[in-house]
Amino acid sequence: MEQKKWLLFTVALLAAIPVSSENFEVISPRNVFGVVGLDIVLPCNVSSTKPLYDIEVQWKKITDGHIEDVYVRRNTVDKPGQKYVGRTELPKDGLASGNVSLTLKNVLPADEGMYSCIVNSKDWSADTTTMLSIAGTSEVFFEILGPRGQGIELACRSHGWFPKPTVEWVVQNKQMLSPDTEIHQDSKKLFSVLSRVTVTGQEVEEVTCQIQNYLAQAEKTTVRLSSAAFPRTSAWILAFWILLTLTLLISAVSALLLFRAKQRTSKKKKGEEETLKNQECERTTSNAEYDILQARCDAISRELEFRQARSYMVPITLDVAWKHPELALSPDRRTVHHEPSDQGSNIKCQLPIVVGREGFALGRHYWEVQVWDGLDWEVGVLAETVRDTRIGESWEELPKHGVWSLRREKGKFWPEEANNVMHQNTAPLAAVGLYLDFEQSTLSFYNAGVSGRILEVSIEASVKLYPFLRPGLGKVGEKGKPLSINHNTGWDYPQKMQYNMVHGNHT
Repeated sequence: MEQKKWLLFTVALLAAIPVSSENFEVISPRNVFGVVGLDIVLPCNVSSTKPLYDIEVQWKKITDGHIEDVYVRRNTVDKPGQKYVGRTELPKDGLASGNVSLTLKNVLPADEGMYSCIVNSKDWSADTTTMLSIAGTSEVFFEILGPRGQGIELACRSHGWFPKPTVEWVVQNKQMLSPDTEIHQDSKKLFSVLSRVTVTGQEVEEVTCQIQNYLAQAEKTTVRLSSAAFPRTSAWILAFWILLTLTLLISAVSALLLFRAKQRTSKKKKGEEETLKNQECERTTSNAEYDILQARCDAISRELEFRQARSYMVPITLDVAWKHPELALSPDRRTVHHEPSDQGSNIKCQLPIVVGREGFALGRHYWEVQVWDGLDWEVGVLAETVRDTRIGESWEELPKHGVWSLRREKGKFWPEEANNVMHQNTAPLAAVGLYLDFEQSTLSFYNAGVSGRILEVSIEASVKLYPFLRPGLGKVGEKGKPLSINHNTGWDYPQKMQYNMVHGNHT
């Protein structure tokens, strides 16, 4: 089958070009290696003993036995293939020096394959082929999930791999562990990895999670585990004991109130009026004590809930391929703002949305969006099917199904429940925390500055979900208010950010 494909390809090329001349030669390397998301140059040079006049350059790709047009330069006119518009270019003065190399921008896994460089003139022609191999790697992120049995459960996550990677867990004595690993591929053919393992011995000091494929260098992350990491004194067990202490405290308070109530009923009446006064005094004092303790318990419980959600923080980057054309991204692809065109914006009735590169289909994930003092914005998640249809259709509105979000518009928050909660808090909103929990099929929004939950909504856990951001619109000639993904994992960072908001120090 492969021989037939190559035969068809060769016959097609020979039929398309005239006979070669010994005075000309087209040269390229046999293999080129590209990295997902970066630009790659497919080298091709014309070696000639005569001047080059009226040259036509063609770049073609063979895909599953079919020849696909990638790029053509004919009579100083450039014409990219349908799938390569905006992604390909040749050197402007390359023909003078014989350089007809093709630059392929923002390489994707689908670009992998065999490319042919064909150079024609009236009197001669020549061609050469180059195999483009694609690899994608990404940073590996480590998590301590908490106690499990007699050990502690660890996890590592990564997104953006190609080809399909493998995962290895190794302890300091080079002993291999047996993880529970899930690998999923998205619509761009990029692989996501979620791997869990349980370490069951306090003698283990170092654990490494290593992800690699046969084309790319291994990416790994290592954590050192001392006795502090195990159930005896881990942060999760500390949280457990705090909650247990609170529970016992509430129980003790309830028992005390019950005891006092029994005391009151067993006392002898010293007069109807005196007894009623004493009972009312004791009831008021007891209720006040209970309300204070209950309020403190609720505050600590909210803080622990927020910190537990924040322990699942994952890196989010914004995808230039899935954004509105009038949105501008920062070089690190973590900040977005609206930048109207010079001719005037036609975006008033549209939604300037950018979607994250990372999609999720299982597990728990948390990220934060710095909204600062932006008046209008929207953050949330949308289904992969919604993302794929929006890019080719109107951006004027999002569908009612497949989108879950928190929105601020003209000083009000939507849904209504969020508006009611936020109006009870007078502090400015510096950052919104989003906690996506597929195990509970919920998406929670937090006011990260005060560690309080704003809203929790139910999601459809059967589809892959992607984060999205919608910044406020800017006026022509001015930038809109930005939204930024926060990658600072420090526990006190949200509170520092809230402090900066109050004191007008935006850092």
